Amino acid sequence: MTHAATVVMVEPRDFGFNNDTAVDNAFQHHPDASATQVQKQAMHEFWAMVELLDKHHVDVITLSSPEGVEVPDAVFPNNWFSTNQIDLILYPMKAANRQLELQPDQLQQQLVKSGFIEPTIVDLRNDFATAGILEGTGALVFDHANQAVYGNLSERCEDRALHAFAERYQLRLHRLRAVTNQCVPIYHTNVLMAIGSEFVVIASDTLTSDEFNSESLEELRNSKTDVIPITEEQMVESFCGNIIQLASTRGDPVIIMSESARKGFTKAQLKRLESHGAIISSAIDTIEYVGGGSARCMIAEIFLQKA
Repeated sequence: MTHAATVVMVEPRDFGFNNDTAVDNAFQHHPDASATQVQKQAMHEFWAMVELLDKHHVDVITLSSPEGVEVPDAVFPNNWFSTNQIDLILYPMKAANRQLELQPDQLQQQLVKSGFIEPTIVDLRNDFATAGILEGTGALVFDHANQAVYGNLSERCEDRALHAFAERYQLRLHRLRAVTNQCVPIYHTNVLMAIGSEFVVIASDTLTSDEFNSESLEELRNSKTDVIPITEEQMVESFCGNIIQLASTRGDPVIIMSESARKGFTKAQLKRLESHGAIISSAIDTIEYVGGGSARCMIAEIFLQKA
């Protein structure tokens, strides 16, 4: 299976503006509302999205935020773990308060309770201690159909760690160099691009002119039937690059995005995307505006085998 039918989402109990990550995340904004109002609205948006996914037959496992620590970005669990058929992989993250989000034991217990095999925990925080930062599927965008991985070099996706990961899991590596119009590296690859079975959405106008990008774009054109370019404005203002293709429990392809992304795509772009799966969009304006991440960031896929 190239797309997951089960995902993990973590409730945003402590959600708010994260000063520690704002240094290199240009997508975050200080809210006008009070911290209490922001947290309340984020919680409402989160549970509405969980309900919507459930309604469309996407299996959602929800976790509580870890106790005893303040974790404003816990709603974005895809940065601290990913799975394959047998492993639960933990990743080294940049910000100290994001490192507190990890709760592998609780996650492992919940996965087993949900009928999956007990995964082997692979802790890349130890293995990559000298290789650098690699923030999960924020940094890594997988092309599961072609056993490849794409990574945009940034402080959240360091070159040595990216190479070490690709080598460890025997994936073809495609490095990218993408920057905002302020010449700041785009902090996560998954706001820049999304890869489905037969399509890719990519903010191609943010790519610099170098051999990494030329080779990566050529590979995408050769491996996908539908390459959908988006503008930097669509990426930044509407999170059109932060979408994900999943499979419903009925086996149907679905594409998850925020309501702002749906509105940000042109009608022609949406029509192309709809040919690859039913579009499910959820209004998560507060999470996007304050947290600097969108629907894909809120979803961690489960590829483990069933017990």
